[in-house]
Amino acid sequence: MTDALVPMEDIPHLAAVDVFKAITVLRAAGIPALIWGMPGVGKSSMVGTLPFQMNDQETGDPLWVLAEPADYDNFSGGLRRPFYYPRGLERSVALSQNEVKNYEKTNDVQLVPLFEPFEVIIGSISDPTEIMGFPSRTDRENGEAVIEFISRSWARNCLDANRGVVFLDELTTCAPAVQKTMLQLVFGLRAGDVTLPQDTYIIAAANPVTSVDAAHDLDPALANRFAHLYLSPNAGNEGWRTFITAMSNDTHDWSSIYRGISRTPKRYDTSVSTRTKAGFSAFIKSQPTKLHNENSASTRVALMAYPTARSWEAMYKIAHFINPFGSDSEKKFALEMMSSILGNHMALPIMEFLQNLDLPDPNEVLKNPHAKRFDPEEQGYRSDQVYAITQAVISIASNSLRGVDNADDVIKLHKNCVDWCQKIDQNPAFSEMAQLFLEPVLSFHVATQRHPAMVQTRTRLPEGYKDIRMVLKTAHSQEKLFGDID
Repeated sequence: MTDALVPMEDIPHLAAVDVFKAITVLRAAGIPALIWGMPGVGKSSMVGTLPFQMNDQETGDPLWVLAEPADYDNFSGGLRRPFYYPRGLERSVALSQNEVKNYEKTNDVQLVPLFEPFEVIIGSISDPTEIMGFPSRTDRENGEAVIEFISRSWARNCLDANRGVVFLDELTTCAPAVQKTMLQLVFGLRAGDVTLPQDTYIIAAANPVTSVDAAHDLDPALANRFAHLYLSPNAGNEGWRTFITAMSNDTHDWSSIYRGISRTPKRYDTSVSTRTKAGFSAFIKSQPTKLHNENSASTRVALMAYPTARSWEAMYKIAHFINPFGSDSEKKFALEMMSSILGNHMALPIMEFLQNLDLPDPNEVLKNPHAKRFDPEEQGYRSDQVYAITQAVISIASNSLRGVDNADDVIKLHKNCVDWCQKIDQNPAFSEMAQLFLEPVLSFHVATQRHPAMVQTRTRLPEGYKDIRMVLKTAHSQEKLFGDID
């Protein structure tokens, strides 16, 4: 079935503003983004608006620099604002937004924001040394000669600023050898012998192979490291509005349409993200072949976004920023984000699966594990629902331990979680499934016993819950799994 898919039709086609919103989520989740689109649709102009204003590491106040002509040497894409430049931190001043005008008046200067580095690597004119750096022979004290790589200035700038945005432009014009050197950069932030700071974000743009000369298909391994978004001027019939808005200002600056969009996306509370993650797990359990795409390399290139263990990991990361159980607009955005990682052909059945799960709030289940409204038999829960609920309950209980500061609350949290798991364990219809939760329950049990509030007050769990092996009885190899944990 997947062999018949049209290459670019399996990823979400979005208007410019929607692509920008998606990128803010992907950056917050630490997932590299690849923006596809025909030449001239504004991919580079959009990416140029991504850098954040830098803050002072001690005070947290924004950093500012003098608005002198020399400060504008490192502009990119025609943007009318300075980004980070070498020694920018040394020339900056930390001021709150309210202090800027007074500083400018007192010192008779004009200040502009100091943005994080924005480094552009253009695929059509790059070779492997653009990523790896220049090889250089170094003689060590013991006489041994080694080859080390001298980092390029773009990498040094990110290291100096401890963050940055690295833009890989014209990705489909990169020669295969250059694509290979990008693998560790995109996924592991490695550039030759150096590792870039954790707050460095990798984003790329590319034209479809059929739209440019001398283009190369993306290596499947490289494609699988990105979330894919297609920038379509006509998506949602809003493309003309976007263009007119951008062109109506005096500077004709495309970046103006993004200024009202928050760079910090909404992060949903644990009751939503835990349900989402549990739903993903239940889907994989019900359809294990969907964990990894076993198609040929040529088919995977055509798909761009397809399931692997790596892309599923990205799905769990974005779970904090999507709500597939919310309003129609939230569901639409969730589907778009899932499609960018796994492709439409996978996102649609996952979304349908999540809607049919009809899960209760796991926080309420944890508070009232014996309530009839949550009883699997009373409610007629299917096995996939029980699996998702139980995983969510254990996850919330484990995460909640961090916010508990007295022994009584720790014991109550432990009791409620284990009571729910015991209910599933003792139900013949689900007892086999309970095997899947033994290890996470054990980890939670041990974390409970070692909780600071328990240790400091020398409090022990009640006898009925002291030995988890007596509570959960269906394990085929409990001795091997649990060992001596008292």
